[in-house]
Amino acid sequence: MELVTGSMDLDSLGMDMDMKIDLGKCSYTYTVGPDQHLKSMTAAMQLGMNYSVHEDAQNNMTMSMDMDMTMDMIINAFGDKVTITFPDLSGYQDISDLQ
Repeated sequence: MELVTGSMDLDSLGMDMDMKIDLGKCSYTYTVGPDQHLKSMTAAMQLGMNYSVHEDAQNNMTMSMDMDMTMDMIINAFGDKVTITFPDLSGYQDISDLQ
């Protein structure tokens, strides 16, 4: 989160930011096959984020977000060589370069 919020460069604007992240209900479900290898996993969680940007006593901005996230993963190969093909990322800028 520091990389993301650091790219905002609020210091140069004379502003401070407070951030609070709350992890609510969180559960993981694992499915193991008859060969005792992991076959799939599901993660479900509730996440709340609150941001507050302060310039001075009169100029403040707050933002709140609540998220329900579900992530499903399927294990296609276990113990075998796996090839992962990524899309062309040459047009994207690394966020750490923005600092």
